[in-house]
Amino acid sequence: MIMISLNQIVKIKYKEGKKIAVLDHINLQINECEFISVVGFNQCGKSALLKIISMLDDDYYGDYQFENVQVKGLPDDQKRQFRMENVGYLYRNYNLIDYFTIRENISLPLKYLHATKSQSLEKAKYWCHRLKIGHKKNHLSRNVGPLIRIKASIAQCMVLNPKVLLVDDIMNELTGEERKVVINLLSELNNEGLTIILTSEHLNEANLFHRKIFLNEGKIFTDFPLQNGK
Repeated sequence: MIMISLNQIVKIKYKEGKKIAVLDHINLQINECEFISVVGFNQCGKSALLKIISMLDDDYYGDYQFENVQVKGLPDDQKRQFRMENVGYLYRNYNLIDYFTIRENISLPLKYLHATKSQSLEKAKYWCHRLKIGHKKNHLSRNVGPLIRIKASIAQCMVLNPKVLLVDDIMNELTGEERKVVINLLSELNNEGLTIILTSEHLNEANLFHRKIFLNEGKIFTDFPLQNGK
């Protein structure tokens, strides 16, 4: 089933008086449970694409539907609620507040849903255990390494049970082995039904996904499923 449908998406920015197409007539359909890498060099449009899919950027032309809902026409309050119910977005600088503990950061989104303290603690405890970061749960996020911060950011997204997780070029600080840990974790979540879209400049990472999309100068250059993919 199609989850995300982008039709003729154009994103424009102006630099030194010149008009630049950050995204140039993008047509893209993403099905439920896909495991997708979006690959391209810096400034190719990867992050711009994710911001539109995440519903955080309305400044574009074209049609965007999420499960047959027209996204762009939604009032701001409805869009905010719709985004919270459906989309997790892991930024490249993580989603964490430095002076909060790992557990506090993970449970933070639940405050917007008016969850009780016990509900928040229970969910945070589950994801700390699931992602093997329980030993760091009371550490301030600024005092842990990048792998723990990434895991905590994934957990922070997952406490809201999103349908799609967007991961924006997060692994530049990781070692090769730590990258594998993150990819394996994302693969596990995907196998449980979560749709995942990750942006990266690293081709080796992209080869571990079931579908690979190359962006170049705001255009989809190639889009194909990998051999042995889903």
